[in-house]
Amino acid sequence: DKEEQNESHDDTTSEEQEPKDINGGVEESLPCRNISHEEVHMIVDTLKHSRPWLVRPVVIIVVIFVTCVLCVMSTVYPAREMNQLVLLAPTINQASRRLFLARTIIHLSRELVLDDGFSRLHVFEIASMLDDSIKTFKRVDDAIRFGHDLGIGEGADLHNHEHNTIMYAEGCPWRGDNATNCSTPVRPGAAAYGMNQLTQNFIESAQRVLMRYGGKPEKYVTDFNHNPRYMSELQDVYYEELHVSESHMDKLQSDGDLPFILSCFEGDLYQGLQMIVTTFDHELKHLIDSAISDYKLLFSVYITVLCGGFYLIVFRRNVFYALGEARMSQQFMARVPVHILSTPEKNSLSGLFDEGILSAGQLRSIIRDPPKEKSTSQNLAYKS
Repeated sequence: DKEEQNESHDDTTSEEQEPKDINGGVEESLPCRNISHEEVHMIVDTLKHSRPWLVRPVVIIVVIFVTCVLCVMSTVYPAREMNQLVLLAPTINQASRRLFLARTIIHLSRELVLDDGFSRLHVFEIASMLDDSIKTFKRVDDAIRFGHDLGIGEGADLHNHEHNTIMYAEGCPWRGDNATNCSTPVRPGAAAYGMNQLTQNFIESAQRVLMRYGGKPEKYVTDFNHNPRYMSELQDVYYEELHVSESHMDKLQSDGDLPFILSCFEGDLYQGLQMIVTTFDHELKHLIDSAISDYKLLFSVYITVLCGGFYLIVFRRNVFYALGEARMSQQFMARVPVHILSTPEKNSLSGLFDEGILSAGQLRSIIRDPPKEKSTSQNLAYKS
């Protein structure tokens, strides 16, 4: 009797330990089979198509690429004007220098004719300085118009329409409302065809004055500012005594070229050259304003795309989507009938969430390379 009772007690204990199926039979533990590559691709494709389009890698890559392009363009695109700004700087410098040289030529021509000592220069010094100023004026004028000299890369004739209108068009726009009437009492028609004609008349007149009153050209010097010969031999005469001559004063009006040269001091020549300098200044201001406006526009678009497109729409939506998937996984695991599992199996099942949410790479590795032997909790997690 005792042996029969022990056998019945063992049978009852084994029945309690083994789970039963819905038909009342004992369910044996099912082996976990390996999933084929076709099934893995099918699962991955299904997961890809089930995700919203904002969290797909292609969308994220495109948004990041557009953001980077706008970041670079907001700096590089406005800098396209830098080359023109660099080329325009020496042009403005030489245009202002040409205006200064024009007045220098007028002053030296007057002092060369008077030769009264007020300039504290000998007549050959004045002639040398006048000759050097004329040559420099011509070189500066050619550099501004044609370029490739004095630091100017491209001449204004090739790209500046306003400059060409002032220089070559018929009329005298520097006179404002009286732009069509270019007559002058000293030399009629000298400025009827733009600044180019007026400049040529001015230079030719200065050269004729130099030839009449400057002596022989072979006596001209180039180091007239530091020539000790004049300081030692002529300073007593020209620094202590003045020689005012009435005949020389009369030449200011009777000479055929000097009255025209003197009229250019504040007349058409000065006004025209000053107008060209103003034109270059306006071009410089336009380039700077254009670069600043382009920079503001592109930077505003960049900030809008970065904050609105990338952060608010893509980044935050991806974070919320990931958190939602984590909550769904936790809710699914909460519905698993863990009451039929032993304590070690429960701990193994809950251990999936102890270190955080499984990444997609870890999940894919579990799907592709499942372990050969699994406990009941691992089988449940793998099947889910």
